[in-house]
Amino acid sequence: MKSERFPICHSWLRVLGAALALLLLVFPANSRGLQHTQGKHIVFLAGTKSHGPGDHEYEQACRLLARTLRAHDKALKTTVVPYGWPDDPKLLEAADSIVVYSDGSDHNRLDHPLLHPGRMDILRKQMQRGCGFVTLHYATFAPLGTDGDAYLDWVGGHFDYESGPGANHWASAIDNWMAAVTLPAPSHPIVRGVRPYKVQEEFYTQLRFRPEDKRRVDLLQTVRPQGGKAQTVGWAVTRLDGGRGFGYTGGHPMANYIDPNIRKMLCNAILWTAKLDVPKAGVETVNISTDDPIRVTLLTGRHHPAHDWKATTEALGHVVAADKRINFNVITNPESLAENVLDSTDALLINYCNWESATLSAAARGKLSKYVRGGGG
Repeated sequence: MKSERFPICHSWLRVLGAALALLLLVFPANSRGLQHTQGKHIVFLAGTKSHGPGDHEYEQACRLLARTLRAHDKALKTTVVPYGWPDDPKLLEAADSIVVYSDGSDHNRLDHPLLHPGRMDILRKQMQRGCGFVTLHYATFAPLGTDGDAYLDWVGGHFDYESGPGANHWASAIDNWMAAVTLPAPSHPIVRGVRPYKVQEEFYTQLRFRPEDKRRVDLLQTVRPQGGKAQTVGWAVTRLDGGRGFGYTGGHPMANYIDPNIRKMLCNAILWTAKLDVPKAGVETVNISTDDPIRVTLLTGRHHPAHDWKATTEALGHVVAADKRINFNVITNPESLAENVLDSTDALLINYCNWESATLSAAARGKLSKYVRGGGG
């Protein structure tokens, strides 16, 4: 393919290539739907993003963990739910573990997706049947009273922002520093293959735990920058109902997921809470399978002198074809979106000159809205 055939800037092709490479990391391999997989089911409740780029990337991190787990065990079902709560809560009835990675409730109760009316009751039913429960970072925030007591039962602890002295009344604390993380219980399945690590992290400490809770095992500890005794930032419980819980107060910057110790520890924890075996060396976190590729659909067409879609499509196909983990499909009719094309699409790439044509039909708009609402790329 000769470059003179399409007068386009090579820099934006490099940007696209980098974006697609990131997609390979964060997009779930099982987005084709539960009916195509068998086995246990992990549901990720990814809250609405509340911070700037790179921080509190709830959905992105959940998709990375989901894809890693799918690469580990293709029989494992994983569903990532954007916006913190499924449109149909019956989805949770099939979950073997529920992972919550979202905002908490320190300023506004309804910032926490679990604390909307009726939702804790739905979760309580899942816990009573022995479902696993994982809370990560800001999702460890819970108010005192009935909801906080439920957290103490289901996962063993939470951030206490109501009973401390000072202006904010926090008993728990927040620090952001280069933290050295140690493993006080190295034989536990959750830390198999994990080594002590250092990470620039916003850890929560001085947490509220149930007093003398014999169910709890402290797994990850660090010392606050001002010193003092070791603080637990990762822990596990085995509940009386047979269910398992895990909490981790790290997870503020997305950049920390580059550390294989963190990815391995979290994947181990999710498997453990779902009552699945954890490998002796922990979950392999770098082997992304090529036999379940990302499906990218390009919507293009409508030639314009300044938008030569045939040339740019050829260039885009050349970029994408360099990675065998991607299947690339091209459509030139935007009304194809009203059919079933998005049902088999992981990411929709739009390169279409549309100002001289009619808008999408109501059916196509509805399908596109549903696709994005469901976490489509």
